[in-house]
Amino acid sequence: MREILTILAIILIIVLTAALAVPYFIDWNAERHLVEAQLSNLTGAEVKIRGGIDLKILPTPYLQLEDVELAVPARGTDVKAAELHLEIAFTALMRGEVDFVEARFVDPQVRLRLESEALPLWRPTHGFTGQMRFERISVTGGSLTIDDPAVNRAYRFDNIALSAEADALTGPFRGDGHFDMAGATNVFRFSTGTRQGASLPVKATLDENPRHPGADFDGSLVFDQHAAEFALPSANGTLHLTGTGPFDLPWQASGTLSAALRQAALSGLGIQIGNDLAANLDGSATFDLGASAAAHLKLHAQQLDLDRLLTAKDAPAPSQRLFSAFADLAAAPQLLLLGLPLGLDFSTGTLILGGEAIGDVTGAIAASGPSRDAVKFSAGDLVGAHIAVDGQVETGAAPAFKGHVSGGTDDFPRLNAWLAANLPKLALPDWPLQSLGVDGAANVSQVGAVGSDLTLHVNGSVLTGTLAYTKKIDATPARLFADLSAQRLELPSLPDLSAVAQQMRDMDLGLRFDAQSVKLAGSRAGAIETGQIQFDLAKTGGATLLKSLHVSGFDGANVTANGRWNPQGGDLALQLDASRVDEIAALAARLAPSPETNFIAAHSAEFSPAHLDLAVEGGVDKDAVSLTGLSLSGTAGETRFLASGKPEQGKNIVLSLHAEAPDGRALLRQFGFATAPGKRLGEAVISANAQGPPDHLDTRFSASVAGANLDFTGDVAEAVKAPRAAGTLKIASADLSALLRALGLADPALAIILPLDVSAAVQADGDGLALRAISGSCAGNKIAGSLSYGGDRGVTGTLQTDALSLGSVLQLALGPPRPVKAGQVWSSAPFATPIKLPPALVAVHIGALGLAGVGIARDADFDLALAEGQLGLNHFSAKLGGGRLLGDLTLRRSGAIAAAEGHVSLDHYALDLPTAKGLVSGKFDLAGTGQSADTLIAGLAGAGSFTATELLLLRSDPGALARVFSDVEEDRLSLDETEIDRALSDALDQHALEVATANFDAGLAAGVLRLTGKGATPAAGTNGVTQDTQASLDLKTLRLDQSSVLTLIALPLNWNGAPPQVGVEWTGPVRAPVRNLDATSFVNALAARAIARETARIEAQEFDVHEHAVALNRLQSLRRHEADRQQASADVERAAARARERQGSLDRLRQLLTIEQQKAQEKTQEKSEAPNKTEEPTQKPLPISPVPQQASPPPPQSQPAPADPSAAGRY
Repeated sequence: MREILTILAIILIIVLTAALAVPYFIDWNAERHLVEAQLSNLTGAEVKIRGGIDLKILPTPYLQLEDVELAVPARGTDVKAAELHLEIAFTALMRGEVDFVEARFVDPQVRLRLESEALPLWRPTHGFTGQMRFERISVTGGSLTIDDPAVNRAYRFDNIALSAEADALTGPFRGDGHFDMAGATNVFRFSTGTRQGASLPVKATLDENPRHPGADFDGSLVFDQHAAEFALPSANGTLHLTGTGPFDLPWQASGTLSAALRQAALSGLGIQIGNDLAANLDGSATFDLGASAAAHLKLHAQQLDLDRLLTAKDAPAPSQRLFSAFADLAAAPQLLLLGLPLGLDFSTGTLILGGEAIGDVTGAIAASGPSRDAVKFSAGDLVGAHIAVDGQVETGAAPAFKGHVSGGTDDFPRLNAWLAANLPKLALPDWPLQSLGVDGAANVSQVGAVGSDLTLHVNGSVLTGTLAYTKKIDATPARLFADLSAQRLELPSLPDLSAVAQQMRDMDLGLRFDAQSVKLAGSRAGAIETGQIQFDLAKTGGATLLKSLHVSGFDGANVTANGRWNPQGGDLALQLDASRVDEIAALAARLAPSPETNFIAAHSAEFSPAHLDLAVEGGVDKDAVSLTGLSLSGTAGETRFLASGKPEQGKNIVLSLHAEAPDGRALLRQFGFATAPGKRLGEAVISANAQGPPDHLDTRFSASVAGANLDFTGDVAEAVKAPRAAGTLKIASADLSALLRALGLADPALAIILPLDVSAAVQADGDGLALRAISGSCAGNKIAGSLSYGGDRGVTGTLQTDALSLGSVLQLALGPPRPVKAGQVWSSAPFATPIKLPPALVAVHIGALGLAGVGIARDADFDLALAEGQLGLNHFSAKLGGGRLLGDLTLRRSGAIAAAEGHVSLDHYALDLPTAKGLVSGKFDLAGTGQSADTLIAGLAGAGSFTATELLLLRSDPGALARVFSDVEEDRLSLDETEIDRALSDALDQHALEVATANFDAGLAAGVLRLTGKGATPAAGTNGVTQDTQASLDLKTLRLDQSSVLTLIALPLNWNGAPPQVGVEWTGPVRAPVRNLDATSFVNALAARAIARETARIEAQEFDVHEHAVALNRLQSLRRHEADRQQASADVERAAARARERQGSLDRLRQLLTIEQQKAQEKTQEKSEAPNKTEEPTQKPLPISPVPQQASPPPPQSQPAPADPSAAGRY
């Protein structure tokens, strides 16, 4: 900038100097050639001015040129401008300084060429050393093109706008503006310090746009003063970048920038990524703008949590987003950074993806040619696996990889589960693999993959060969080719080849495999060492050819087979020679899963050893399979099999099957029946013959086992495609018990004879089995009904029989009956394993149902429901004891434990016990668990309520209490307790106690049923007795405890205390209990009554004696009172006489006093008449009043005499 500004200043100064030397009114346009010559001479460049020229000195010097061009062809420099306006401050100019008020460029177009890493600008021929300042520099609509012929590259900047200022040619400079480059607008700002030697401090900012991040630079420009003219400076300083990267994640980076013309490097680079800038990477970056332009990043992270970075609302899983991003990169023509081909080296100690920590991850990518990148990737711990990839990736519309691949895992299920959860497109089928390793060349594209020179490590086995897979394209099916071999193959278990076959159903196949030896682990016999396994199979479209299958030494079995099949038919030949068939049968069930092969695999022990030859031929016509040949011969176990099939005239065929065994148990087990240990059953034979067209075979089937004969005669239709059978079935046996014992359906100790003769019309097809019009007899009881079996629906229908016991029905859930020890009611032996029966819902009617000691229920109806481990008697209804028994019962089995749950209702059941009779109604719920009949009964618990009407408590005459009470009261019966007990016992025996209605709460706990009466109720009649009855029945021992409290409430009027009671107690077996009486309360009441009577008599006698004593004391008291009265009267008279005497004395004294007073009065009068004539006061004489007398005390009054006690009626 310093050089450019210097040139501008010189131009203006020279022009103004020339202007001062000429008149002001000169037309400069007319002097165009002169101005061009002067400017060309001054600048050393060719200057052309095609527009107007305007030059003024006053009031402000300025120069304005229009359509000006400056060119230095030799240096590749070309400058054009639509307008150049230079304005200078006049006063500064007078001081010898240049102060540009404005330097304006309109539409400048500059083209420069780099030579020797410098801009070869020319130096002006005249220099300027004065002070220079630019107040305003503006550029509008400019463009700049810099050619770099050394690398055959040009840099173009368009639409340049600049507003700047410069305090001096050495700075500082300030400015801002924008320019367009590569279709994007770039906004910038800058400021500098003053140049010090070769260094110019500078700060610059470039705003973020879609093509590059935002940048802040703080450093210096360093100029090489010894370099060629106008050499471009280098830049050193701190660069801070901010932007938004892939997945719209914000990021920022900082580092130390060192940049020259064609090279730049960022050292100490630190990058933070994410909304919270939590991901940290360290590294460095280099940029090469030379002939092979490129950018290279080297990054490392201690830990990188991609799950946290890439988790976003409504976005796919982080692993899927990452996989899609890689796919997009592969489809892009080239990986670029700031428009430069990018090379990247990346490493991290831990990469978190899909919830797993992936360790030791390294990766590298570098451009190796047009649309080609060299790629390396490795992970030391990818969910327990390691992987390494090294090759070339073809990018663009058809991306592909070619190179070397290696990897492996010792925990394949874990790796595959992670792939299925995070990258389902890369997950493998659920194969029985534990460890898997691969090493070889790979060629992968969008249409398929080829692995050559492969070494596969599968569960410890090493396989070599080639694998190739081609995707389905339009109508061309997918194709899998495998040619593998192994010296030794180790398998943890038999693979599920049926699943593999299902996945490959629509593929073309070419499979060749040869293993010299095989070790099979996880089998029922442990590890198996086999000989050679070899097969060669090809499949194209619907045609399959098994060229050969050879298995030798497979757990004692040798198998050879070959065949072919297509939509029109095929044939198969197989030979089996095996001392044990369990493992080979399991292999057959894997290879050709069907109900038959699965059955043989499950019962393989019954078919060992086996020596069989099988040949089958068939055809398909309109989706119907026809048998054209069948041959089977040999032995399996103890049974000899012989089967044949051959066509007859037309489409008819003849089929026959014959199987015979010396022991019927072996034959039963081969046909799926479980048998109990026991002696041999003797010879058993099964035979079948069929003749006719395949869609309607006239069939006869018979079987004879353990004295039981089964015969079927009828028609079998669609025997191959959808077999159906209809005909007559008959089962007959003089004694079925031997077969039941052999099948474990009856106790081995069962010694009864059980004849059976039953026939039915049978229909069977793929949907089930139906037995109609069942008729016959079993153990002398008629049976009838109709049953059907429908797969998931189980058995449905109706069944009627004359008689059956409830225990026989419950055996369906509890198993055959167990032995009962002496002295016990129920067996303590664990429940036997129940019979495995299909689900069922059958309406059952039983004429007489035995209820285990309770009685016989007549016309019993219920729905028999069977499910897995469960039996239900639903909607049970039967006549019992003149009333009705209703309820529901459910039994469940869980291993050895049985659980019972039920609800019972009684309606007017006629109770008939040695202790009580009556009509019982009520409801009761119960439940319990146990491992035997004894513990199940002991574990029962429940609750309910019952009402007894017309209740009779036997041998409990309510009048007994009153009669015995009267006898004791009237002394006809002594108070001896023994005598009273005897009398009560005899009296109670005379009649029963009758109660109209009694209500009871019922409870069941620990196998004991308890009835608790709801308060005392009066007995019928006028006996004045109430009863309160409680009872309990121990279901474990069938022991009864019954207690009735009889209370006499009709008592005498003067009765005190509690009413007398008698307890009637029954204990013992429910059918023979013993009665005991508890008369303690009654006897105590009678004794108390007698004691009270005697006490009253004694108290009356003692009262009489007391009353006589009281009367005598009273009489004596009266006499003493009379004497005291007379004495008091005498005393009063004596006191009165003494009072009269005192009164007389007082009267005399008064008279004497009066006389003395008169004398004294006279003497006084005489003195007054004396000569000194002294007047003497006259004194009044004292009145002589009588002496007051005391009032005589009142005469004493005697107390009133008490009333005569006889007047009270006491005597």
